[in-house]
Amino acid sequence: MDSNITKSIQSPLQLSFSGIINLGLIDSAISTIEFQLDSLETNINTRKKVYGVVVELLQNLYNHQSVNQMQEISRLGVFSIELKKYAYKIVTGNYISNKELSPLVNWIEELNGLSTKEIKTVYNQILTNKRFSAKGGAGLGLINTLRLANNKLYYTIDRIDEQCSFITFEVEVNSYITSLIIEPKTNSFGIYFDTKTGNMKIYGTSSCVDTSAFFNPILAWLERYKQYPNRSILIDINIEYFNTIACKYILDILEVFDGIKKSGLTSSVIINWYCKEEDLEMMEAYQDIENILELKMNLISLSI
Repeated sequence: MDSNITKSIQSPLQLSFSGIINLGLIDSAISTIEFQLDSLETNINTRKKVYGVVVELLQNLYNHQSVNQMQEISRLGVFSIELKKYAYKIVTGNYISNKELSPLVNWIEELNGLSTKEIKTVYNQILTNKRFSAKGGAGLGLINTLRLANNKLYYTIDRIDEQCSFITFEVEVNSYITSLIIEPKTNSFGIYFDTKTGNMKIYGTSSCVDTSAFFNPILAWLERYKQYPNRSILIDINIEYFNTIACKYILDILEVFDGIKKSGLTSSVIINWYCKEEDLEMMEAYQDIENILELKMNLISLSI
């Protein structure tokens, strides 16, 4: 089994690898996930929790993989992370000596039976008493995983032979996509994307120099939103002025909604483009964008 890291194009975050586990592979996986989380997860607390769980489980995977240092199979493992509708699902698996299996399972069952408050208490006790395992803190690592995830740690065991088994861990970190609200400024749009109603608004002006810094987080948010969009979407666009680069990003945003409509995940996408009757520049922008999009846009004239 060759070591490799694979990405999915079907999900905004879906990574997996399998093979010989070494520090280089783990460092690469952590760096990749950290980069993806920074651009995808807008909630900083959720981002930190997911990152913390990933680090703990990968360290556990590396430190506790060996059954026999002379057997290459003992260093094989698997890891995956996937963003589902309401949670990040993280899975690891490695070989383990059957002698170590029973104490580990008993420890996991004990932890799963504790409340959130009790988990925090035991975590602090372990830190204070320094009750680390011989291999570097499996007790602390697993309990910190449960503390961060605030969910149970599930496991499955496949017996290989009389000496070893393969154990798989699975835990989820809850994550709910929230509405995206950006207040307007003198040189940047106001954005109001409501995930409860499916009503979206883009309004104001855009003349900022670093346009990508403003729009890239919006596009990252949409990459996640498009996986589970509202059944009906209403987009109101009321722009007074935008520069050429901002126009390109507006087109990118609308093409995401175009793709959502084509995917069949939503029943309707309605786009209303508001424009003052004598604003020839915004009228031309509307015509240019409509000619590119397959979605029809409604032009609504505003009295000056």
